[in-house]
Amino acid sequence: RDLREHVHSAPTSGKYKVYIIDEVHMLTKEAFNALLKTLEEPPEHVIFILATTEAHKVPETIVSRTQRFTFRAVEPQQAVDHLRFIASTEGVEVEDLALALIADHGQGSFRDSISLLDQVSGGRKKVTLRQVEDTLGIAPDSAIQALLSALELGSASTLLDTLEDMRQNGYHTSQLAKQLASKLRQMLFMDESFLSRSQITDILKKLIDVPASHDPETLLELILIGVLPEKPSTTRPKQAKEPVQAAKQQKEPPVVDIQEITEETIEEIVQPEAEITVELTKAEVELDEQSWQAALSILKKSHNTLYGVARMASPTFSDDTVTLTFAFAFHQKRLDDTKHKKILADILSEVIGSKIDLVCIVEQTHKPKKSSKPAKNNDLENISNIFGEAEVVD
Repeated sequence: RDLREHVHSAPTSGKYKVYIIDEVHMLTKEAFNALLKTLEEPPEHVIFILATTEAHKVPETIVSRTQRFTFRAVEPQQAVDHLRFIASTEGVEVEDLALALIADHGQGSFRDSISLLDQVSGGRKKVTLRQVEDTLGIAPDSAIQALLSALELGSASTLLDTLEDMRQNGYHTSQLAKQLASKLRQMLFMDESFLSRSQITDILKKLIDVPASHDPETLLELILIGVLPEKPSTTRPKQAKEPVQAAKQQKEPPVVDIQEITEETIEEIVQPEAEITVELTKAEVELDEQSWQAALSILKKSHNTLYGVARMASPTFSDDTVTLTFAFAFHQKRLDDTKHKKILADILSEVIGSKIDLVCIVEQTHKPKKSSKPAKNNDLENISNIFGEAEVVD
């Protein structure tokens, strides 16, 4: 009513008076009725702009007396260019990837994108991608890859530990679900993946519900655990006396001594997919990658969860020190724990035959390993070529 009384006053400068009513759908029915007469016959010098994000809530009597303009979302590149201009004007250097992430998070809104840029750049002269990710609670790609590696490993304990580490590092579960969904969509176009297309699409459907859930952490855990394969039965069939007969009669690979493997023995095994577990003596283990793989094999049997973390490292051997390089901090932190480090150091010392010190470091550019396979000597290499893969056990 106050507005209605003042619209008849002529503008003090310029040709028009422009009234912008933001979020006009919030007006009461009485307020709309008071405004209706003015909209029907507005003074010649007055222009009303009614802005709303919920046009369906504006009464038809008002809509019918206006011209409607629907604004579409800003194109990502246009948002990036505008953000770069603002940052340059303010004397702030922003990485291109950081600008792209800010624009993407703004979802086509200049206002939201600029607000995030202002939040991230406050007091800084340079803004990096990592700083934007930290502000938004976004996990780095290496963390998402670790989650997928835990799925590929098939260990529920490793998977849950990885999720817990991510939460402790401040990564929001809702955002994790969105990032994981994005990575899984990319996997749909890959020729080879440890997940089938039907599995990926099933996970994607379920991940949609995570952000809106009242307990997103538990829901995400249940979705991912549901992907893991069922544990095999612990009951084993009776093993035949001869290694060759055992390979024919049971699905599990026979355990044989490498000295007993001959060409005739290999030719008699008719199952090309069977795996052979070969026993090696410590004298055959050298101080190199083979030593690391032998240590991982031992660790897997006694500490499977710790194995899931250790397999992500790249080892470097130097005299009596082994340096493990990780892609991100929460893996390094887990293995750098005094108790965990002692377990792995003792196993390495036993494999190598001398006391060693273990050092765990993080390199942001380091990429985590997708899998760790036992090293092979010449005989074991031949066996692997025939059967697909062989495993070294101590």
